[in-house]
Amino acid sequence: MSETQTNVQPIRPQPETDEGSCVLLVGGPGSGKSFSLSTVVQDTGLDLCVLGTEPRFRESIEQSFRERKLDLNRLHYCHVYPAATSWHLLIEAATNINTLSFQSLSGMKGGFNKEKYQQFIEVLRALANFKDERTGKLLGPVDQLDPTKYAVAIDSLTGLAMMSMDCTVGSRPTIAEGEWGVAMNQLERLGNTCTAMIKCFFVMTGHIERETDPVTQASQLYVSTLGRKLSPKWGRFYSEVVHAYREGSKYYWSTVTPMFDLKKRFLPLSDKIEPNFAPLIKAWQKRRSSTEGM
Repeated sequence: MSETQTNVQPIRPQPETDEGSCVLLVGGPGSGKSFSLSTVVQDTGLDLCVLGTEPRFRESIEQSFRERKLDLNRLHYCHVYPAATSWHLLIEAATNINTLSFQSLSGMKGGFNKEKYQQFIEVLRALANFKDERTGKLLGPVDQLDPTKYAVAIDSLTGLAMMSMDCTVGSRPTIAEGEWGVAMNQLERLGNTCTAMIKCFFVMTGHIERETDPVTQASQLYVSTLGRKLSPKWGRFYSEVVHAYREGSKYYWSTVTPMFDLKKRFLPLSDKIEPNFAPLIKAWQKRRSSTEGM
């Protein structure tokens, strides 16, 4: 057996008391997804650990903490952003596009400057040993955090998808069909590990994309990922898949939006749900407490 094989840790079923509820919160830009994350700590006794994958992700979360008069010491964050391509690399890529045929670009082996596109690897390292950038404290692997003290969030899936593709092809402007498969596979593995292994209450935010349902062939709304095949599968291991939206000056969650692939276990069937994680967390804590007492 190879060293790689011996280091692989199989995902084993966890006892019911170790399983945290998972929420996939999907909405367009400005729908209040990041802003609602502060409600995770509101009257729950939990601190929030957030991995941000989008520039300026802290603006909305910190503003929400201030507006709700919550203790910012209960917010722990780290960030890994998709690569911001330098002007030099942009010029190099544009020059190649301008001077080479599509066939020549497609025939190039490997990715352009792949060594500069390792952000997806940094995401895995951050989750394997979460470092609070505000205090410099190492909290350890997110799947080993105490579920009675912490909740975990990734804001958002969109950044993860960009980094997975960058990791696969670098800055090459053409993407082969097989490379789409590679990028989708490693992104799906990360998503499955988060939902299977994180014992804390867990939230993933994401944007909206319209895809064709692979079974019914009907047009459907899903969370935005990579490719047409991954989006319909992404929400399958979450406890709740919720649509976040704004109507005028009000923000809501919905579990009944037409043509949206949503899912509910503890939330009501409604399109006017208050955007607040606290009731979900309290329901999970109650279920967890009653299970432990059995």
